[in-house]
Amino acid sequence: MIFFGKREIKKPVLPALPNSESLPELPQLPMEKQSSEFPALPQMNQTKDNLDLGIIKSTIFPQVRKIGSASEYQPSFKPEETSESPSEINSSPNQTKDGPVFVRIDKFHDALDNFNKIKEKVLEIETELKNINEIQIKEEEELKEWESEIQSIKGKMNTIDNSLFSRIG
Repeated sequence: MIFFGKREIKKPVLPALPNSESLPELPQLPMEKQSSEFPALPQMNQTKDNLDLGIIKSTIFPQVRKIGSASEYQPSFKPEETSESPSEINSSPNQTKDGPVFVRIDKFHDALDNFNKIKEKVLEIETELKNINEIQIKEEEELKEWESEIQSIKGKMNTIDNSLFSRIG
C-alpha cells in the first residue's frame, strides 16, 4: 500500500495575451514643476542642558524626561494573561499523561546511538576495573611474599647473631 505516492499537479491554463496593437494607449502624466528646495530643518535650541548631557531634544518628541535610577522607572504595560486553566497551572510538570508519546525518528536514532556508545564505555570501564583488581591482587601477593622472605632473612640473621656474636660480647 503506497501512502506517499507522486500526484500529478494540474496547472491552470492561462489565456493568451492580446496583441500590443489592440491595447489602448496610456494617458500622459502631467509634468509638475520640480523644486530643488527642501523644507527648512527646525533649529535646535542649544541650551546648557542639551550640551552637558549630550541629549538633543527633538521637536517631534518634546516630552523627553531623564530617569535617574531604575527604581524611578515604572513600566506602563500590563502582564499578559495566560489561557491555561487553573487545573493546568496547579499540575506539576513531572506528571506523565497516559497515551502515546511521539518522538522524531532522527532524535530517536541519535538517542539510540548515544545509548549504545554509553553501554560500550561502561563495558570498557568494567573490563579495566577487573584488570586493575587482578593487578592489585597480584601486587598484594608479591608484597606478602617479600614480607615473608624478609621475616625468614631476619630469623636467619638472629640465629647467626645468637650463635656467633653472642659469645664475643
